[in-house]
Amino acid sequence: MKTLLKHTLIIQLFLIVFLFQTSSAQNFELVPEESTLIINGTSNLHDWTITSSSCTGNISFNDINKCSINSLKFEVPPISLKSGKKGMDKNTYKALKTDEFKNIKFLLTEVTTLNNSNPNNYSIEVEGVLSIMENTKKILLKNNILLNNDNVCIEGSKKIKMTDFGVEPPKALFGTITTGDEITIDYKLIFKTI
Repeated sequence: MKTLLKHTLIIQLFLIVFLFQTSSAQNFELVPEESTLIINGTSNLHDWTITSSSCTGNISFNDINKCSINSLKFEVPPISLKSGKKGMDKNTYKALKTDEFKNIKFLLTEVTTLNNSNPNNYSIEVEGVLSIMENTKKILLKNNILLNNDNVCIEGSKKIKMTDFGVEPPKALFGTITTGDEITIDYKLIFKTI
């Protein structure tokens, strides 16, 4: 009787550990050093580019085999945006009020379309809220998702207007250089199992 009880407890413990490992395999953390976020813009003088490699975020799936996303969150500290030019970075930080607002955030609210182009490769359209400074707006993102054994790669591009989020396009040299209102955000986000 004691042996049977002991075996039952061992089996229950094994099942609990197995279920925990299975559920945790559905959660992935963003890997900043393998991810890229590039913002492209224009000005009356020349085009410009700013990048960040300090993003954070996570994604979880109800069922990864069907690319059934439960949640997705992504954050970029605006102070991490770098152009390689100190003057431009200073103007960017001023426009984004980095002393007051520490993160630009995206939070998924709904998956609107999901298409499986080939095994482990999906085209997906999601709706979410993008928060820049005190302004939060719904946006639609079209992405490609590639699923591997232990990582998830999300790639996409989105055009937005800075003024839609209360950001005044940066200026330089006493206003003689002005940036265009529309920017394009290109991203490749790599998530790995927790």
